[in-house]
This record gives sequence, structure tokens and C-alpha cells, in this order.
Amino acid sequence: MKYASLKDNLNYIRALRLAEQLPDEEKARLCRDLMDEVRKSRLEGLLAGTGETGLSDEEILAEVEYVRQIMYEERGGDENHSGYKSVD
Repeated sequence: MKYASLKDNLNYIRALRLAEQLPDEEKARLCRDLMDEVRKSRLEGLLAGTGETGLSDEEILAEVEYVRQIMYEERGGDENHSGYKSVD
């Protein structure tokens, strides 16, 4: 086993042993705080992965309107169709 992974494992065991000594309410609070940290970390990873699209708001809006028009035409222009409805 690598030194780093052994050290990480020992740190985890120490943290777990400390957490086991907490009262139930504090354990629940610690769990919520840890889950919040995990969510924050995952969200930051997702946001970092998306990057800039290089499109302006006007270009995005034009593309959305184009797709809406295609969908409207595909269903025969029937406003009472049970499928896609415009939010306009």
C-alpha cells in the first residue's frame, strides 16, 4: 500500500473514531455539513467543466426560437396539440 493512501486511511479512521464519540445530534449535524461540502464540491466541478460557450444571449435566444419553430411545424402548427406548448 502506498504511503499516501495509508496516511489517508489512518486519517479517515481517526476522524471516524472522533465522530463516534459525538452525541447523536452532533453526528447528524456533522453528516449534514459533510453532505453540504460534497454537494458544493460536485457543483464546483460541474461548473468548472462547462466553461464559456462563446454564445451571446441573443444567439442562444435565436437558437431556442428556431427549435420552437421546428417543433411547431412538426406537429402541424396545431396550438391545441397535447405536446410542447410555448411559454409565450
